[in-house]
Amino acid sequence: MRIVYKSVTYSILAFGSLVLVSFLWKSPFLLTLLLLFTASLMIVVSKNLEDILLFIVGGMFGVVSEAFAISQGAWSYPLPFAFGVPLWLFCIWGIAALYINKLYKGICEFGFKRKLPSS
Repeated sequence: MRIVYKSVTYSILAFGSLVLVSFLWKSPFLLTLLLLFTASLMIVVSKNLEDILLFIVGGMFGVVSEAFAISQGAWSYPLPFAFGVPLWLFCIWGIAALYINKLYKGICEFGFKRKLPSS
């Protein structure tokens, strides 16, 4: 039951962060603060300090990847902060990393982890 509670809480926080981006993208500082608060809640729920590192690495990888794509003309953001990316983008990528990690762990705990057949 505890696994289900954590998974539901994580899902609500992760999808809630997307709602925040949808409505608050014109207020980047407020959005960044709220996303940092959301990430903090996710880390508190998981009770795993390694998630702080995952948040930072996921955020950095996401921002660097997007900055490269933006520099190549793939897309742009209306209110960039630095290198063509908005201030809040680091946070949303970090939250995505936390959510994907929790989703994977939840799938494995329910016994869906299967190995590929060896050739």
